[in-house]
Amino acid sequence: MPIQLTIADGLPSDTINQLAEDKQGYLWLASDDGLARFDGRNYRIWRMEDGLTSNVVWTICVDAHDRVWMGFEDGGVGYLEANTRTFKRLEDPHFPELRDATLWSLAQTPDGDIWIGTAKQGLYRYRPDGRMQHFSAKAGDPASLPSDNVVGLEVAPDGALWIGTWGGLVHWDGRRLERVPLPGPSQAVNRLYKEPDGKVLWVADFDGNTVQFNTVGPHAPRPWHSLTAKPQVKGVLLRDRVGRYWLDTDTGLGMSAGGGAVERVPVYSFSAHGLVNRNWITAYEDREGGLWFASLEGGLWHLPPRWDTFALFSHRADDPQSLANASVVATAPSRTGGIWLVGTRGALEHFDPVTGRIERHLAPVDPERVPDTVIESKLGTVWIGVQGTLVRYDPRTRQVKRWPLLKHLQHPAADPEIAGRPGRMAEDAQGRIWVALLTHGVQLWSGEGQLLRTIDYGSHGLKALTVLDMRIGPDGQIWLSNNAGLWRWDPHADQFVAVRGVPSMPTYVFRQGDGGIVWVGLAGELQRYLWDGKQLTLLDNVGKDQEFPMVSPTGLVVDVGGVAWVSSHRGLIRVDPGSKLVRVYDVHDGLPSSPLQVATLVQANTGQILGGTSDGIVVFDPATMRPNLRRPRLLIERVSLRRGERELDVTGKTPLQVQDGDRDLH
Repeated sequence: MPIQLTIADGLPSDTINQLAEDKQGYLWLASDDGLARFDGRNYRIWRMEDGLTSNVVWTICVDAHDRVWMGFEDGGVGYLEANTRTFKRLEDPHFPELRDATLWSLAQTPDGDIWIGTAKQGLYRYRPDGRMQHFSAKAGDPASLPSDNVVGLEVAPDGALWIGTWGGLVHWDGRRLERVPLPGPSQAVNRLYKEPDGKVLWVADFDGNTVQFNTVGPHAPRPWHSLTAKPQVKGVLLRDRVGRYWLDTDTGLGMSAGGGAVERVPVYSFSAHGLVNRNWITAYEDREGGLWFASLEGGLWHLPPRWDTFALFSHRADDPQSLANASVVATAPSRTGGIWLVGTRGALEHFDPVTGRIERHLAPVDPERVPDTVIESKLGTVWIGVQGTLVRYDPRTRQVKRWPLLKHLQHPAADPEIAGRPGRMAEDAQGRIWVALLTHGVQLWSGEGQLLRTIDYGSHGLKALTVLDMRIGPDGQIWLSNNAGLWRWDPHADQFVAVRGVPSMPTYVFRQGDGGIVWVGLAGELQRYLWDGKQLTLLDNVGKDQEFPMVSPTGLVVDVGGVAWVSSHRGLIRVDPGSKLVRVYDVHDGLPSSPLQVATLVQANTGQILGGTSDGIVVFDPATMRPNLRRPRLLIERVSLRRGERELDVTGKTPLQVQDGDRDLH
């Protein structure tokens, strides 16, 4: 889901009219209240106080010399110098009307010409030698513009120019203008968009029709034209680098993979406190792959680079195929594929991470309480822990059995809110189910639902501490972790004993890897050990020196490549044990703002990793995620010095000359 940016985030206005990017990687925004430059963190804004001829900037274009051209409302045209970023107005005594004209479009052709499309005065051509040429509508002249209202300019790969006007579409081949008829009754152009390779031009008219032109060959058919179901496409905003079309539709923002069916993209507005439908002005893909969408009076919506790394699935009231659970609180991989989910609406669901298909099985699991934990046994039955109840569900027969967790307890908990509440569950090598209760220790159940024993807190080596993680260990016995360290069940001693070789400190998560490797997650540190049959030996660790965040892990998965994935309240952490490279993924990488739920990070047997959130689930493929090792360029934003009592801005001055007595160079 795109993230909204508004004036509160630094934008000069909540209406952004156009976007462009310069050679340095700065993103330039034309707005209703000035020109803005975004450096990835902050905005620098130019307005009339800084020399602009109007605060309403309709269009921008970055030329081959990195000058930023801009067209104004009732302010003509001008540009910012590439080095000094000072504004210069473009004027020509032969065309005084251009001084106060309203501009709607700008473009540069490969020969260096700047083309200026105005709202009422037609089209101007500004050549590198300073000469200016004017094109206007002339009645009865098919070689002229059909209208003086120029709404769009796009440059083809061969250097030709496509011109959209309220009177029709025009093609400039370098020598003459040629009118190009649209297939429908309406010839008025509302929007032009050229695909990145330049071979396809999209033309939208005022009747809501979208026409596709091949700029280097025969015209192509109109996709989406025959679609009768909503949403109806009003115009093409963008085709991204992987081939997805982003569309302006009658129901808001739409997306189509390769020209197929159109999917509605949910757009959440913080100011409206809900999903909104916007009228979209333009869209842009930056050099990193980030997507920017501009709407009328709605600010910008942004999808970060590799935004599709994470797939988000949530509950939608109007979609019966979506998740039943608004918040997913527990997950478990299935041996036959997919992931089991339970959540706040009490439903047991099966999710297929390959297809995205969701199948509801039990709704609700318990009529009164939300499930706390879930596992699948070796036999394929699903065990669900609910406060006071243990539930076994057979997906093949849909049979459900329930057993009370508190029936055989002699000392009920003082706090009824957590009495009999299961925290963790695990299956041992004999197929027995271990249930760690928050208040009464650990229960051991047979696969047929018989309570075999209860190990109270404070007995059989079980510390009176909350069990943070529990699963089968490398010796085939049940291991658990708590604030006193890592423990394993010793059947000969009939008690839990401390695992030798690891520190006696809060241990939040642990996982068994291949070849006797055991991963242990501590606060601000991830350790890797080798189990030799008797104890663990530390192999290496990743912590503060490797910039592992000082957080407590809430989940851990080790993928087939040996890379560890750690969930936390700071985000998702990737740890490569070979290079010890740590990468933290957060909302800027496409994760939802809510953190992953505790103990919900699991991996399907098809390779995808899934985590539950308060808004649904997050799914990603670890095989496709590699840290970007490209180093950003060092840019010098401003250089100044003090000469006498004056501060001089010497940005872009070459060569930079420092005189005797100059000081405070910075």
